[in-house]
Amino acid sequence: MKMNSYKIQLLLLTVIVAFTSSCKKYFDPPLIFEKEESRPAVKDRKVLLLVIDGLSGRELAKEVPATIKSLLPHAKYTFRAFADANTGDASTWTSLLSGKNSANHGVFGNSFEEDIDEDDPHGNNSTAVEGFFTIYQRLLETGRTLKSLAVSDYGAMQDRLLGLADTKIMVGNDQLVRDSAVAALKRGPAELAFATVNFRSVNEAGLQGGFSYENAGYKANLTTVDGYIAEVLAALKERKNYATEDWLVIVTSNHGGLENGYGGASMPEREIPMIFYNENFQETHIKDADVTNSLTLNNKGATYITPTISAANSALYDIKDGQEYTIMFKVKNYVKPGGTSHQVILGRTSHAYSSNRGWHFMLEGATTGKYRALLGDGGGQLQIVGPVAGAVNTWETIALKIYNKSDGKRYATLYVDGVAGTEKDVTTDRKSFQTAANFILGSGNVASIGTFNGDINNLVFVNKALTDEEISDFTCHAALDDKTSYWGNVKGFWKADEGYGYKINNSATGSDSNTAFTFDKSTAVWKLQDQWNCLSDQDKKMQFVMNSTDAASQIYYWLNIQPAESWKLAGKVFLNNYETEFIK
Repeated sequence: MKMNSYKIQLLLLTVIVAFTSSCKKYFDPPLIFEKEESRPAVKDRKVLLLVIDGLSGRELAKEVPATIKSLLPHAKYTFRAFADANTGDASTWTSLLSGKNSANHGVFGNSFEEDIDEDDPHGNNSTAVEGFFTIYQRLLETGRTLKSLAVSDYGAMQDRLLGLADTKIMVGNDQLVRDSAVAALKRGPAELAFATVNFRSVNEAGLQGGFSYENAGYKANLTTVDGYIAEVLAALKERKNYATEDWLVIVTSNHGGLENGYGGASMPEREIPMIFYNENFQETHIKDADVTNSLTLNNKGATYITPTISAANSALYDIKDGQEYTIMFKVKNYVKPGGTSHQVILGRTSHAYSSNRGWHFMLEGATTGKYRALLGDGGGQLQIVGPVAGAVNTWETIALKIYNKSDGKRYATLYVDGVAGTEKDVTTDRKSFQTAANFILGSGNVASIGTFNGDINNLVFVNKALTDEEISDFTCHAALDDKTSYWGNVKGFWKADEGYGYKINNSATGSDSNTAFTFDKSTAVWKLQDQWNCLSDQDKKMQFVMNSTDAASQIYYWLNIQPAESWKLAGKVFLNNYETEFIK
């Protein structure tokens, strides 16, 4: 029995040895612990908006105080940005914090109450006013934890604009604004994403003695505020989490001033500084572009805006028998007409594209897309066609010259940007081109097939046939004045650069208010834009017109908030053009 047990154990041992010897052995390398490559931490983006009410951009450009000057080497900036055309405190602040202009947000002057039309209290007949939402409300709508702060002594906007700020501090003067802002920024939560700090003593000094450095109080108050800004910026750096934060600091104003007031649409009232600072930015001084106010015309019919001089007051702008004339204007088309939807741009006519007496300019439909002028004598129409098709979103200069030649005939030529089209014999033995129609801008209610959608500026009516050189020179001119060689023959000159209101004035010598174009206010939209020029394409790229409404667009961009189209922001993002500087 013992012998059997021994044999069994020996057999098992033999099997185990055989199995073990049949297994393939592999090399088992030692563990190696590699050091993980460090990656740069993504900092939390935040925005500090510093608003110095009443600070004129043109005055700041003369002498920049120390703190603001220290920001420029790491800033994208201009001293000639533009506030809303309505430069009241309420309207400009609403534009700044909503990203919309006053024509759209509906707040005018110094009252935060929307301007209500008593005849249309619910806005049923107005397509312009849309209301607004502030940046503070948009932050809440994101669903993210984006805390906000507002510090000001401007009590009027406490509820209307700042009501949804997480922390709202209203005090009595700039010194208290500084103290409150410094404390709030130092102690503010890590989630603080957007802060507005508002100083108003510069504006107060401007009202007392003028918005100019010639006013010692104005300049002194700016120097004081500049010191306050230094303390506010120092408070940022003392934040507990500053090392993990990426601040965009914006220094701007709500408006400038003219003498000791504001509220109008003049350039001194509208010109403001806009400085966008980040420690990673490289200095870029945005080149000032020539700008102009313009009125957009985009509808037709009796219920829409049609700047008009009545027939009774526009006889001076008839094309009379045998006489010579030149009619010129700047035009920017936003939409090209399709098919046969020819668009009336302006003129004296009661019915477009017909033999009715009068004259008018049109843009042809898609077949050629060319400009043309039409002369009607009651028995037929004469068309004078331009040399090239009209462009879109580009200022073009149109000129019609009517002249007599030694052969006893009358001719007309249409020019586009100084280039002449085909000469047309407009001699007629039928009837006169004189008319009893109104003088209108836009398509009006003249039964044109299409609807002009664009802007018209610098319309001039000259009772003389200008030379080709004079017509070419007008292409690059900003405006005409009494130094212009043919000024004595100018019977009508409408710059159309008012920027606000419901009238386009005639600045020709001897003109009166009866020859101003007037229109209904309900759908009037003025805007500031690049002016026509004869710069090269490369030079044009170097120019940039900045508006106060652009601030909101940069704030949303910096905070990674994507605005919806329904927000209808007027501003544009431009900081994304410099991402190689601050995105590593």
